[in-house]
Amino acid sequence: MVRTRCARYRCLVCIALTRPDHPFHQVPGWLMANNPVIAPLGPYKSTIEFFLDLAGRMGYGADFWQGDCQQAMDEQLAGLGLTMEELRDASCGIHRPPPPQRYEKYAEVFSQRSSALGHPPLLPQHKVALYSTH
Repeated sequence: MVRTRCARYRCLVCIALTRPDHPFHQVPGWLMANNPVIAPLGPYKSTIEFFLDLAGRMGYGADFWQGDCQQAMDEQLAGLGLTMEELRDASCGIHRPPPPQRYEKYAEVFSQRSSALGHPPLLPQHKVALYSTH
């Protein structure tokens, strides 16, 4: 476990997960399930299981797959046409070419006058000015 600098100021530190315990990891072009190497050494839960259980106990179970980690992972992978079980079966991971990058049409978007400011959100150097209307 890696303790962060702020952990020493906490009254309670929940040791829920180390990075390899996450159900899967993804880098551009590659996706792999993190299958357990050994059985848990105690009654530990992954971070995902911890928060799914917490959400259920707080009354938000319907928004958090009723605490079902498998269902949560399946929904995250659905856009790729995979289930967690299929990903676990691919022991070396799955190579998927990343989708082509899509860029916004900033020139088109920022050429319109801003209704909030009454002028385009462009600075004299043609950089974008970020602002909030709240």
